[in-house]
Amino acid sequence: MSAEERTAINILDAVPVVVWIVLSFAYRLRRQAALALRKRALSCFQRHLAQSKLLADARAIIATRALLSHPPRALPLEVACDKTGVLLQRDDHGVVHVCSAQHGFNQDGSHAAPTFPPPYSPWVLAVSDTVDSDGFFCFCYYDTEQGETSWFAPDGSSTSFMYDQANFSQSIFMCDLPPPLPANASVCAPINTGWFAHNVDANDCVLLYHGRTGHVRLAPWICLRDQYGCVYFANLLTRVTQWFPPKLWMQENIARPPLHDIDIPCQRVDDLQSIALCLASAHAPPSKLTRLVNRTMVEGGAPYRNCVGLPHYPPDSFDNDLSFPIKGHYERVNGTLWKRM
Repeated sequence: MSAEERTAINILDAVPVVVWIVLSFAYRLRRQAALALRKRALSCFQRHLAQSKLLADARAIIATRALLSHPPRALPLEVACDKTGVLLQRDDHGVVHVCSAQHGFNQDGSHAAPTFPPPYSPWVLAVSDTVDSDGFFCFCYYDTEQGETSWFAPDGSSTSFMYDQANFSQSIFMCDLPPPLPANASVCAPINTGWFAHNVDANDCVLLYHGRTGHVRLAPWICLRDQYGCVYFANLLTRVTQWFPPKLWMQENIARPPLHDIDIPCQRVDDLQSIALCLASAHAPPSKLTRLVNRTMVEGGAPYRNCVGLPHYPPDSFDNDLSFPIKGHYERVNGTLWKRM
């Protein structure tokens, strides 16, 4: 043992016991004070964190309410489900991707899972141009006929994909966007479109008939062709044009020229169906063979690119898959007649 160590031991031995007791008590007090200070600092930090979270939540609620107070702007995308239930989106060129939106909104501003409007409604699930804090777009709802938008699902919506208007299994890529609607075309005067309007004034309804085929459908959607003969679709109200048929395209086909002449003394005009039939007959081509061939055109009521739904008229013995959406809806009876499945 060195001399320094022996000197230190002697000094410690000379300290009275009372001093050691006082020093131990002071150390304990100091330690308790340090622990209390640490607990107080932790409590303040947690309280500040909770207040910050409450403040952030309040700001998010205010921002969401401000967002929902204005109609959304829908992107030009169609949304559908594949066979496994994955949401897909198709842009106006026909390119298909996994859907970039994650959630919609409830009336109270909370997040909601996307739902699909009923098949008979012109509303569809759409993607808005709003991006959430995680970088994902938000769902909204779009009226394909009137052009209106809403954050909230219409009545009758379901989580099940009940219509397959946007069948993305057969992706078709279009290099260019569809042409615009002719400048002066409107619902009551579809100038330079090949379509003509008939106003049923008692019902405030507009029927559109095609000048070449005589086919009659409800406004506002019509089909046109570009300079290369490709079919595209146009809304006479919103002036939206697209390559793919809109929802309810087939359901809004009201009448087509019959292959036989109608009995005028027995014909009635007391509903849209009978009025449309008279209109189609009045503007039908004189040749019955021409009427039959015209059925294979979209302008004559032919199905196109996986259209779903049925027109207002049934098939006749001359129809097939080229002129009527037979598959999945009708089957042959006695080789000539059709029976609803």
